[in-house]
Amino acid sequence: MRLKLTILATVLSIFSPFLWAESPSFDCDKASGQVEERICNDDALAALDTKMEMVYDQAIQNIPDSERSIMKAMQRGWIKGRNECWKGQDERACVEYAYKSRIVDLQVAGGLIEVPSPVGFNCPNMADKPVTVVFYNQTDPASAMITVGDDQALAFSTRTASGARYEGQNVSLWEHQGEASLEWFGTKMQCQAIKPTAVNASDDAFSFLALKNTAYQGFESGAYRRVVLNNGLWVGEPYQPGGAVAPQVMLIDGIKATGDLNGDGEDEAVVLLNYAPGGTGQFLNLAVMSKTGAQAPSKADNIATIYVGDRVRVRDLQIKNGKIVLGVVQVGPKDSICCPGEVAERVWQLNGTTLQEVESNKQTSRLSPKTLAGNSWVLESWRYGESAYQSKPITLSFQDNKFVGQSGCNRYFATVKAGKMPGDISVSSLGSTRKACQDPKLSQNENRFLKQLADVHQFSYFAGKLALSYGQGSHYGVMIFSLDSSLKSE
Repeated sequence: MRLKLTILATVLSIFSPFLWAESPSFDCDKASGQVEERICNDDALAALDTKMEMVYDQAIQNIPDSERSIMKAMQRGWIKGRNECWKGQDERACVEYAYKSRIVDLQVAGGLIEVPSPVGFNCPNMADKPVTVVFYNQTDPASAMITVGDDQALAFSTRTASGARYEGQNVSLWEHQGEASLEWFGTKMQCQAIKPTAVNASDDAFSFLALKNTAYQGFESGAYRRVVLNNGLWVGEPYQPGGAVAPQVMLIDGIKATGDLNGDGEDEAVVLLNYAPGGTGQFLNLAVMSKTGAQAPSKADNIATIYVGDRVRVRDLQIKNGKIVLGVVQVGPKDSICCPGEVAERVWQLNGTTLQEVESNKQTSRLSPKTLAGNSWVLESWRYGESAYQSKPITLSFQDNKFVGQSGCNRYFATVKAGKMPGDISVSSLGSTRKACQDPKLSQNENRFLKQLADVHQFSYFAGKLALSYGQGSHYGVMIFSLDSSLKSE
């Protein structure tokens, strides 16, 4: 008897790779295409497929019934994308990365794991671009979502002698006790973790830091049911494996409103998000955040999201009398999609977890220089990313068809005429007082401002700020002004 058992054990040990070979979640007899055949013949990929299917089942059971059809449609789309991996340079690597990424996406979208706070890193090579990492230690394998400026990449934990190492497509990260080595698409750098500043958790949920690192939902009629922003940005999987076009969601920084929207005595916060599906569209969404019922005091829940429009310019965002009031420049009945020219006020009220648009009592108008009347502005930047802060602010107002204000040491004035297209203007007859500047820097900035103002040819709005476009070609730039309620129109 013992001999028979010994022989049986030997036979099983020889044939075990065939008896217990991994099988994917689909029927290999019905495998269609080169990629599915590879999965059927690769135990590691088959195991990933089985695991992905298990996580998918858990995720779909954890979301509302009304949203399950959407997740199922997304899963079908993901399978189609996975099956396109044969077009890539390394088919197997593409399939493996597709599975690992999808598993993480499902765990996050299905609410199966808690989303940790991001860790900021100081990387000298990227002084102009913030670097943050969200370490998903609950995923298997552990993963890290790395954000550099406006770009994101997902990397997965690999074995290392010390610390933690993550490998992704064209990126790698090694981190140990706050020190990190990051390789980002060919650029290598040494980074140091930024120690978080102690804050009052009860006041933090509506801070931009918290709002840039939380979950939102409801984009494209729910096609992306739930996305988690990392440093204000979420980037989805490319529509084609290895492609450059992918959906993005970005929180619009610097503009929000707080107030009680449902009469419960507790404030909600309203923020704006830009959803870019990958084409030319820039879809503005409005999201309501609530601390009530949030899982952690430092987090807010997105209780409602609504689509506002394509390429909408935001003039102002407020909560008045329990309603959301959004001042916009949008595409009017006779406008081209490129050039919105209708000035309007949009109003919504919150009913439970639904935003309902209600009629505004303000009439629409056409965008013209007169739209600027009644406000005073302070120059914030000479062009995107170049601060214009100085001890004597440069100001701008519109009165009697003229720009007027302080240019630093002197008062200035310039005639403004409207152009043919919405927002087009010309500036002429520029003049100013002739007081000498004692500070050479103020004098230099004053001359620069007056020169750029004379070249202004268009005005617009962005996130509640005024944007004046000047120059052409390599000399093109956009001056950004913030609204200063402490200043009176001149």
